[in-house]
Amino acid sequence: MAKYNWTNETIKERYMECIELWYKETNPTLKKSYFKTARNLQNFLESKKETKPNFSLLESYNFEKENFSQREFLWEIYQEFAKVTKSPILNIPNLNNSSLSPKDILELTYDFYKSLDPFIFKHFMQHFHMRKDHIRFVNQKDNNDFAGINIVISHRNEAFIEVVSENTINDVITTIHEYGHLTSYTINPFNKCKPNFYYTEIITLFLELIGADYLGNLFGSDNSIILKADNHNTMSDFTNITSRKIDLFTCEELIPNGYTKNKDFKTIGKELLNLNFEEIKRLFTNENVEIDDYVIGYIVAIDLYYIYLEDKEKAMYILKKMLLYKAKSELDYFNNLKRLGIIPNQHIHEYVTTLRSDVLTLSRKHN
Repeated sequence: MAKYNWTNETIKERYMECIELWYKETNPTLKKSYFKTARNLQNFLESKKETKPNFSLLESYNFEKENFSQREFLWEIYQEFAKVTKSPILNIPNLNNSSLSPKDILELTYDFYKSLDPFIFKHFMQHFHMRKDHIRFVNQKDNNDFAGINIVISHRNEAFIEVVSENTINDVITTIHEYGHLTSYTINPFNKCKPNFYYTEIITLFLELIGADYLGNLFGSDNSIILKADNHNTMSDFTNITSRKIDLFTCEELIPNGYTKNKDFKTIGKELLNLNFEEIKRLFTNENVEIDDYVIGYIVAIDLYYIYLEDKEKAMYILKKMLLYKAKSELDYFNNLKRLGIIPNQHIHEYVTTLRSDVLTLSRKHN
């Protein structure tokens, strides 16, 4: 097998192994764990097929509503963030094509993690040492659904990473992001489970922010600005989608029996939300299901980033406390963030203003 590669056949082998272990296991806890891993592996293999499930708007809406209703304590924070990030950052220059090889990308990822904190680095290395045949880089045209994925197989203490290559320096950021997930799960396996799992994007998006600065120092500050601005626009899109969903959930109370047919969505969209039916349907496509975890992850990551800029040791201490926490509920986890000194949206105006100014200066330089 080529270096820095793995195949779907390996995932099929792990899937069959899990099925066999599940069948033979008598311990209920282990049996459930094998089943969950097998299902995740199956989902990955099925995601490689062109056909995808096609749920109705009402089915997708009710699925999302159930999840969102458990996080109503975050709705105001989402909406406040959406107001600040509603307009995208314009005229962002493109990243230059990169000649970085997979080996180069992994060496940069290693150096970045080593620069952070001994505790974080130690847990990062538990998966990084298997990189030869547990990470692969695929062409962007072959997979447009995501920038990267990780597949965790707990009973083997192993994981596989796939990075969808853009052939830019952003490939390093994607690699840092995916190893961030694995580092999080290694520090605390509870982070793979509810309720912690909802906040699992905090560490990855925080690492993207400081990773952009790290690469900017190595390859020029322009790269840092472009990486952060591109990422911000993606998160801004997610935030605006999340905000519109909340608007729809809130407006449903105005209909006696709630949304029961497409006409109800059309009426509320037209009369109250300035949304046509096609726009409403796009809010609940497969690509937009459960993206609100990225939104809260980004909101918290920005606040932690500002703490990091002032006091790196303090930020790392807070990050470790977050990663080690075993929450009783999603609200409990959020309250713990506040106890640790995280104030959501505290720095968002400053961050967006600075980023817009930096991009404007950069775009003028490129013209």
